[in-house]
Amino acid sequence: LYNQNFGSNQTTFNKNWETIKDYLNPDDIAIDFFSFKKRIDGILSNEVSYGAYVIQKDWELPKVVELFSEANLKAILKNQNPNTLYQTRGSVGKSTANTNGLYQLIWSPIEQYLDGIQTVYYSPSGLLNQIPFAALDTQDKPILGSQFSLVQLSSTFALTENRTEPKKDNTLFIGGINYEFTPSKPKLESKDTIAQLSVLKSVSGTRSLGSEWNYLPGTLKEINSIEALFSEGNRTYSSLSADKATETRFKELSGNSPSVIHIATHGFFFENPKAKPNDVLDVSEQNIYKIAEDPLVRSGLLFSGANYAWKNGHNPYTEDDGILTALEISNLDLSNTDMVVLSACETGLGD
Repeated sequence: LYNQNFGSNQTTFNKNWETIKDYLNPDDIAIDFFSFKKRIDGILSNEVSYGAYVIQKDWELPKVVELFSEANLKAILKNQNPNTLYQTRGSVGKSTANTNGLYQLIWSPIEQYLDGIQTVYYSPSGLLNQIPFAALDTQDKPILGSQFSLVQLSSTFALTENRTEPKKDNTLFIGGINYEFTPSKPKLESKDTIAQLSVLKSVSGTRSLGSEWNYLPGTLKEINSIEALFSEGNRTYSSLSADKATETRFKELSGNSPSVIHIATHGFFFENPKAKPNDVLDVSEQNIYKIAEDPLVRSGLLFSGANYAWKNGHNPYTEDDGILTALEISNLDLSNTDMVVLSACETGLGD
């Protein structure tokens, strides 16, 4: 199985697994997921399957587990979009997502190696990057995030790299945001990056015209709990919530940003548009966040007052509309920041 089905993965992995093993504790395990084209009767086919290398400190050799066909995973994901997979965030907020099928497909074949394990280091591959591993559950067990300390890595070989903790002397926590907006000033000539692109009359996509981003009470509890952890010692910390968590306040961090920024809010992401509009300036019936050629416009975070612009296309009453795109973030100087936590749906999802 190791030689015939997994092909070229073997050479690279042979160079790394013994080094990875040296960095593991007795109650740790490392799981490197990978995808490969399966061999049928010795002939390389177009059928994509997934497998996993499983490494534990006291094993002489790693275990190699064949998992599932990519077609089976696609069948499950087809019926569960990101908003149903990530139930505690996002534009839906409530769902009846069932991750039991994912658990049986992805995790059940590995369970036999997890007795006595406390920490699981894992590296997803391909479509597995869309799976919320911590939320996987079965009918008779708690979610994985309650069973193990899960640490996601780009590769389990990252365990061998020297890592330094971010500075924690100056931190900012953002959450408990009020997404509603009531005009109280005369209309302004907006300077918002997206508003400059077009004045929109309707919005479709992640949110349709007339819909709203719901308040997330859990995000206020989240930042309050984390603030309590940072209240000890000689540390400077602050928070932005409710109406104060504006896009403008975030942009003002440019050039003087804190060492750690934690943002708990709604996020959005649109895939590459299937067709380009005939005239980018005439998009009155389309959503610029969905049709923009630049992927940095098709991804962003929601701040205070964002509902007005999301429903109406733009907000003429404020300088910034509360919809902070990746494009706008890319123009900020956050070089003083060591770590950013994006506690939102559809972050790092990919196209």
